[in-house]
Amino acid sequence: MKKFLAVQIAVILISCIATKAAIPQIGDAGLIRINTTAQELSDTDAFTIRAMGSRFSEIELTLDRYLEHQNWVRDRFGSEIVVITATAAGRIDTFNNMYIEYVDVLEVTQGDPSLAGNSLEIYCEWGGFYLRDVVNFKRYLERLESQGYTRENNPEAFEWRAQYTSNLNFLKDGDKYLIILHKITLEGIHYYFYAPIFSHFNLDSDYSVPVQNGNYDRYYKYSENEFFGQTQEIVDDFYEFKREILEYYLGEDYR
Repeated sequence: MKKFLAVQIAVILISCIATKAAIPQIGDAGLIRINTTAQELSDTDAFTIRAMGSRFSEIELTLDRYLEHQNWVRDRFGSEIVVITATAAGRIDTFNNMYIEYVDVLEVTQGDPSLAGNSLEIYCEWGGFYLRDVVNFKRYLERLESQGYTRENNPEAFEWRAQYTSNLNFLKDGDKYLIILHKITLEGIHYYFYAPIFSHFNLDSDYSVPVQNGNYDRYYKYSENEFFGQTQEIVDDFYEFKREILEYYLGEDYR
């Protein structure tokens, strides 16, 4: 029964995303669709960042735990884990707290080898830009004040802006990535979702600098980052984890 309910939730989610052309620009549900590119997003001051604030050891995130979680997601939702290397095509369709990216598949490490050489659209339903409504913005301000922030000392934190909610950046146009996906098939159509937690790792760059002002800093300042972390130690944790992931899927000679 639990699996049945989980699959039904996935079906509802996918049906909403699959009919994305019918989603209004601004709808009753507060959804807004923006067709854009990573470069266009990096040039605007309209977004803040949600940067990771915990060391990997604090949340017990290891390679083994990560793989266990992906298998749990696979078993619960009846998905298939697919691992590819691909080049980012540069196009992004963003909605409220979810987005779609487009890639050109180079190689298939795990899954259907016929994907190689094809273009793929990838759904992310756990990240993207969160657009605060009035009620949530008031709660956000109350939380800031309870944490000791003031408009005088932290004016940028009190501005009404959308927040980019993922710790991983969008794919950088033209760069090569290892991407971990979950494939769900409905009525013969395959839908590819980014794996939860961490889903894509840049094979052409290891560039990330710490986000100085945590969750209230500006996205455009760190648009070249692969990962958003609040301290150098957290950034270092990510790149150690990335090294383990790449060695696991691509072997020690992945470079």
